[in-house]
Amino acid sequence: MTIRGCIRDLWQTLLDMITQDRKGEVVDRGTIRNACQMLMSLGLKDRSVYDEDFETPFLEMSNEFFQIESQMLLVENSAIVYIQKVEARIHDEIERVMHCLDKSTEKPNIMVVEGELISEQMKTIAEMDISGLVHMLKSGKTDDLACMYKLFSRVPNGLKTMCEGMSSSLREQEKALMADPVDYIQGLLDLKSRFDRFLQESFNNDRLFKKTSTNNWGSSWRVQYPPSPQHALEVFRRFYLGKKHILQVSMFQMTILILFNNTEKFTFEEIQEETDIPEWDLPTQRVLTKEPKSKEIENCHVFTVNDQFTSKLHCVKIQTVAAKQGESDPERKETRQKVDEDRKHEIEAVIVCIMKSRKKMQHNILVAEVTQQLQARFLFSPAVIKKCIEGLIEREYLVRTPEDRKLYTVFFGL
Repeated sequence: MTIRGCIRDLWQTLLDMITQDRKGEVVDRGTIRNACQMLMSLGLKDRSVYDEDFETPFLEMSNEFFQIESQMLLVENSAIVYIQKVEARIHDEIERVMHCLDKSTEKPNIMVVEGELISEQMKTIAEMDISGLVHMLKSGKTDDLACMYKLFSRVPNGLKTMCEGMSSSLREQEKALMADPVDYIQGLLDLKSRFDRFLQESFNNDRLFKKTSTNNWGSSWRVQYPPSPQHALEVFRRFYLGKKHILQVSMFQMTILILFNNTEKFTFEEIQEETDIPEWDLPTQRVLTKEPKSKEIENCHVFTVNDQFTSKLHCVKIQTVAAKQGESDPERKETRQKVDEDRKHEIEAVIVCIMKSRKKMQHNILVAEVTQQLQARFLFSPAVIKKCIEGLIEREYLVRTPEDRKLYTVFFGL
């Protein structure tokens, strides 16, 4: 007999012994271990003999073995018992490789086990009539759901399969609650509470399950409205979507926008020629969309009006982008003074508006109210508000009360 023939007989004997071991029969694991070590040593510089003459046929045999075992387990057991037996089988296979085979065989062997016992059967397990995922959810079996989550998380799309089943169950239970309008709200709250408990105790707060649960609470159904409310809805939709905005823009920005009343698009060079806005200042007036979408602006770049513009505000102020050229110290000082002056007028306007409404206010309360109303627009110190209040007192918009200097009243003629 040739060496190749001897090796073939050896691995066939080893496979038979491993099959017996998997079936619970008593075998000499030490013999299997020694034979595998011998196959490893025959490769000299590599492990080709072990890989080709043993591991490959071993994995093929494992695939066939677990195909048969999965069918037997499905027929004989409920979903949770199947899950528990698969967990035990995975543990046994890890231990078997550790005592009998080379460590490198563990990963491909476990992939075979998971593929045949989990991936190929997970949909069947989840959909078992009286013991599957839906039964576990309706019966509140948090421990069983945790076991299924742990097992299914071992394979690709395992958790996705669970989420699909959970989503379907949620929708069915929501529809069932609609049959009783009186208890619908309380029933919905109880259902939400129960699924939140599953999320925490069974699904380890998994983001995929959170997303599935959240999406289902937002479930909706398409309704065909009668003609009269449908017409009213369309009228309102056209009115709402067709509302116009007032754009508060600079003089340069207005000049640029007016160009687009007659033409849909302009290049940067064409805008400059039409408006005579200085080349260094023109790039800062960004009130349009640009192609290509880059930070730099060149003569060939094309500008168009943004037809998709939306805003919650009726009046929209479009800020001017700061120029690239650095300002000198005097220019920065002048700009700052202009900004401060604009803000001062806005602060004074808010103070007057508040005082006309309240008639009388303490200094600290007035400062807090002004700060709250303007904090979303810009930041400033209480000292700025105090200065504005003093200016309003000098111009007789406000009056200090004689008995309390920190109590202001609105001027009688205001």
